[in-house]
Amino acid sequence: MKSFNRTLFAFVALFLSFPLFAEVEIEGVFYRIDENKNEAYVTFKGETHRSEENEYVGTVVIPNKIWFKKDSISVVGIDSLAFSQCEKIISLWIPETVSKIALSAFNGCSSLRKIFVDKNNPHFFSDKYGILHSYSPVVLLKAPEMVVDNVEVSAMVDFIAPYAFNKCRKLEKIVLYNIDFIAEGVFQSCSKLRNIISYSELKHIGNRAFYACSNLKTLLMTDSLITIGNEAFYGCSSLQNFYFPQSLVEIGDRAFFSCSNLQSVELPEGLSKLGSAVFANCSSVSNFSVPEGNSYWLVDEHGVLFNKDKTILLGSPSLKSVRYSIPSSVQIIDEYAFSCSEVKWLRLPSKLKEIKKSAFQFCFNLEEVTLPSSVERIKD
Repeated sequence: MKSFNRTLFAFVALFLSFPLFAEVEIEGVFYRIDENKNEAYVTFKGETHRSEENEYVGTVVIPNKIWFKKDSISVVGIDSLAFSQCEKIISLWIPETVSKIALSAFNGCSSLRKIFVDKNNPHFFSDKYGILHSYSPVVLLKAPEMVVDNVEVSAMVDFIAPYAFNKCRKLEKIVLYNIDFIAEGVFQSCSKLRNIISYSELKHIGNRAFYACSNLKTLLMTDSLITIGNEAFYGCSSLQNFYFPQSLVEIGDRAFFSCSNLQSVELPEGLSKLGSAVFANCSSVSNFSVPEGNSYWLVDEHGVLFNKDKTILLGSPSLKSVRYSIPSSVQIIDEYAFSCSEVKWLRLPSKLKEIKKSAFQFCFNLEEVTLPSSVERIKD
């Protein structure tokens, strides 16, 4: 009997240890309530965030507490995807009690103009632009998609969270003061962004940082950049000039893919890592240049880019109306190496083994090319 009681007690204790959640709507706001902790989290309506469309509209005011089953419950968090795809939210008010916010909560809030935070909140604050920040350290977390056109990031900001300005389609100019790393996707799809001015020693530009910023023309920064991530400037079709500082050592895959107005590329002496298809579909590049002191890359008299021992052909300028013979040492033609080239005639080397994906994509002027018997692999 005692053994049975102990088993029953253990079962009851285990059952009570599991969180008890309830979902409720109060004055147009949906909550997930943890009854064990007496805490409430703002969430979406339905089983998934796509169950309902635009369940939140206009101005949404989150209270610091709600009443549930005659109990006063503090509102302490905003769940992942809570406001996702709510295209009619204009502004959001966050109370002092909220200590947890999932950054995905605001995905697709295309009309959101400002986020306001109670001045007594010890965890978060908003600035004059209505941009959400955290304290200790000071991190810029999320800018509303309808943020104003010119933004100066405060010098007190230590870091900008990934995708913080994603799809801010009114943003035209950004000024940075104390940022040495632009994280993944920070300015992705800011279609009107034209100018970036950095007064700090910017060292790293992350993956997709400026992806599809189709109007970006100017990036002013100090001579401190070390790495450029994958697809960092992918689709920046208005970018004409880019300064590659001597401090730069790495450029990731497809970093400047489809930068169709980029004019010339002067790579620095210390560059040691160069990804695949870095300058693919850069149809306006007239010339690649590399200092003789670089130990990893070189260019020939036509401005074609190779690895140091000339076994891999990495990229080609426009080669307008040129009859070009690829050097006999080349064994691999990299992805998109001749994409958008205006070359008319190509001679492939007898030792060529591999032609990678889309190596001759959009070579509309190419009239003749002969494939040598040495080729072992052609990728789709």
